[in-house]
Amino acid sequence: MKFFFGIFCLLFGMAFASEQMVFVTVADAERYAMLGKCLDSIVETNRENLQQIAVFDLGFSESQRKALAQREFVHVYDIERVNPDMMTLFVVRSNGRMARGWYSWKHVVLKQALDMFPEILYMDASTIVKKPLDLFFGHIRENGYLLINCWHDGSLMTTQTIIKKFQLDSPERAWVLKERGVDAGFQGLSRAVYADYVLPVYDLAKDIRNFEDDGTAPLGFGYSRHDQTLFNIMAQLLKFDITQRDKFALNISGQPLPLPFEEYVDLKGLKRKPKQ
Repeated sequence: MKFFFGIFCLLFGMAFASEQMVFVTVADAERYAMLGKCLDSIVETNRENLQQIAVFDLGFSESQRKALAQREFVHVYDIERVNPDMMTLFVVRSNGRMARGWYSWKHVVLKQALDMFPEILYMDASTIVKKPLDLFFGHIRENGYLLINCWHDGSLMTTQTIIKKFQLDSPERAWVLKERGVDAGFQGLSRAVYADYVLPVYDLAKDIRNFEDDGTAPLGFGYSRHDQTLFNIMAQLLKFDITQRDKFALNISGQPLPLPFEEYVDLKGLKRKPKQ
């Protein structure tokens, strides 16, 4: 069975073999070593059809940026500062974990990338690519986007401030919080969703208050998910088809193509299922 499945995937993959792929990621000086492993994995598995890896600079040292620019396929870009706190470190978890700009930069990076390229696959720098992703890009081109779920529903990661802003306490929109959330760290996007999805979330990044954890999520401070919360709300309101990782299937030529997601991509710590 695995043999025939492999042939099936190979034939589909050949249909997209001439298409060029653009990967996008972000890191700072602290995550430089992690980023290197991500970049190596992309090149090792996708060299044949790789056009570019766009790396956005969240705070590299001068020497790190120069080293990245010398890597094959890698281009380094500045992030547009749409709010004054985008590069400021904030405590985002109760254990003291810190992150820049409450993750508001991710909304900006996706817009900048799609201004340059017709379709992209964004992944956090902790991601390791294990196999060629031609089929993933084929899905993005045919369907406009590829979003996958995380392991918790929207209610756990949404503050009262955001619930009120998007009227999620209304009978018409309460369902949004009950849906399993979108994983913000792995998003395939094309210009087909630029106006409806990418631009609205970009505009949200202009006000840092949309991303702050004010402690009003159901489990208190540290459980808001900042960028992920907003991506999820927008995708749900647009009725996007969120691909389930535990039943992962691409949609190619109108036909479902089941794939074992974690044989292709390792999202590292983000892939763990919650305790039952």
